[in-house]
Amino acid sequence: MGEDRDALLARAAATLSQGGLVLIPTETIYGLAASAASAAAVRSLRQLRGNVGGSAPTGPIVWHAPSRAALLAAWPARQPMHSRILDRLCPGPVSFMIEMDPPTLAAARRHLGVAEGIIDDGTSLAVRVPDDEIARAVLAAAGRCTVVEGIRADGRPAREADRAADGVAAAGLAPALVLDGGPARYGVPSTLLRLHAGGGYRVEREGVLTAERVRASIERIILFVCTGNTCRSPMAAALAADLADKRALPGQPPVRAESAGVGAPYGAPPTPETREALRRLGVAPRPATSRPVTPQLIQDAEVVYTMTRGHRAALAALAPDLAYKIHLLDPAGTDIDDPIGQGQETYNRTAAAMRTLIEARLKELGA
Repeated sequence: MGEDRDALLARAAATLSQGGLVLIPTETIYGLAASAASAAAVRSLRQLRGNVGGSAPTGPIVWHAPSRAALLAAWPARQPMHSRILDRLCPGPVSFMIEMDPPTLAAARRHLGVAEGIIDDGTSLAVRVPDDEIARAVLAAAGRCTVVEGIRADGRPAREADRAADGVAAAGLAPALVLDGGPARYGVPSTLLRLHAGGGYRVEREGVLTAERVRASIERIILFVCTGNTCRSPMAAALAADLADKRALPGQPPVRAESAGVGAPYGAPPTPETREALRRLGVAPRPATSRPVTPQLIQDAEVVYTMTRGHRAALAALAPDLAYKIHLLDPAGTDIDDPIGQGQETYNRTAAAMRTLIEARLKELGA
């Protein structure tokens, strides 16, 4: 971007508003951008799609929103799963087909000033919020609905914008402006998620993110921590997983319960008393072995529950920037004593008490 950045962004916005085509970088691949309000520009993108993109020239072109706020202004996400997905994956290398009833879809088109059939197929809205500084700056400066058709260049040359421009030229088109942001961060297309009207989702196309990565990104991870990770914390994780499964509603984000210990070795199994206490509560023991708690485990968790105040202090010292998410399992501030070596009945009482506390904590979390 040789010329002054602000001047270049203004020129890109003016070009789009006048019905011109602008080649822009994103974190996935380069794309040819156009105003959805220009019928001629939209036809050009469909021509590009049929010649270069490998897709059918019909069907919706993806609206590239400048921010998650802009997307939510057109479509307020009301399902917990959808809100979670947007919180964790947007902006990012993910495109969405959002199913809507006809009135909601019509309202979104009116809000964006877009004719029917450009960014929708009559039942779903196609949208993405890119995680690229140049792309988002252009989209924000354009101030209107901008659609983008991706261009897959072979390889990762130093000047990937030139290769993308060659692809556009091969389709008989000439962008009025090329914004060279260097090689795209990923160099492969975005992952495509369909957001169901009922609140669920489906991965329709893997791209930068695999289906497994998508699921891991939106899971609500709850981490339980004790000392040796063979009694209280694996017991708590099994109880939480069982309760979460029983409480799960359609469209709710999945919950994953994990455990670790502040003084745990790697690889020790839960004690026989732990497994028996779970069985007496009708909970199947989970295959698990002990591991020490790490800053990364705390980072990955949405919330961390410790058995004692000493555990909480140890974790806060281990990851001081994450202390805000570390809590005692008992909201009253009472430690849960270690049952090790105290016989099966002590384990049974510990498990029953923890189940009551975990049920309350899950209710707090809305899980």
